[in-house]
Amino acid sequence: MNTTEFRRLNYVIDQFGEITQIDSISETEIFSKVIGEIPIYCVFPISLTEDILLKCEGFTKTEDLGDMVYFDNGKYGVCFDHDEIVFYKCGFKDEIHNLIYDAEHFQFLHQLQNLIKSLTGEELTVNLINNL
Repeated sequence: MNTTEFRRLNYVIDQFGEITQIDSISETEIFSKVIGEIPIYCVFPISLTEDILLKCEGFTKTEDLGDMVYFDNGKYGVCFDHDEIVFYKCGFKDEIHNLIYDAEHFQFLHQLQNLIKSLTGEELTVNLINNL
């Protein structure tokens, strides 16, 4: 994992399974955070799953076709298609327009957070701390 993908307010999980938000994007903060007296040298991205997506404000399940499950927040959508995830701009009448990212580049919560911030200028509210 390249530390440049992480930015302030991204959620990560540490080697002990604790979820935290990044306060700084410096490599020192990300890889050498100290909780109490325990140094944490490893943080990992949080996989984007259906359960995690439902903890993101505004996202609801809009359609479940068994092998394809759609979620959206009115502007952007995420489709879980078998083992792949795609991010797209919502269109009229549930049509998918403007595929933005596919599964090769879109697998983790911090990527969704970063995309929403880049596209809207606003932070994605995620109800995740102590609630995984």
